[in-house]
Amino acid sequence: MHKEKPPLDWGEIEKKWLPEKGEGLTKASQAVVCMNLLINHYRNNGYYFTNTLPNLQNLSQTYDISCYANWLIAHIPETEWEFDKFRFCKTGEQYLELLCSIRDNQLKRIVPKLKLEVAEDSIYNFKGKYINREY
Repeated sequence: MHKEKPPLDWGEIEKKWLPEKGEGLTKASQAVVCMNLLINHYRNNGYYFTNTLPNLQNLSQTYDISCYANWLIAHIPETEWEFDKFRFCKTGEQYLELLCSIRDNQLKRIVPKLKLEVAEDSIYNFKGKYINREY
């Protein structure tokens, strides 16, 4: 019986697949860049990936980052059900907890499996189910 290895921690994943610039040449790199941008844009600027969810509708921000969530959902379908939970967010703290949950419960396990898959579709300006109304 083959036991699955425990997932790498996010720091190890970043060391292996976070490119110095851009989105990288593999889907693993693209996924790491997307997640880091979603988390860092929230932590540094207070940006959400959408302002169309019921509890986030009145948010105004100057930068659209929905493309990163849309890319993750399109290329890593296992993340979609977790992104759907954002409709229940009422606070920024809950939003950040859900992003970290996707990173820790899905991406840490999936990213290493994408290391040989060639990058597909740019993460920048990727269209999908999430939008920001002002754009």
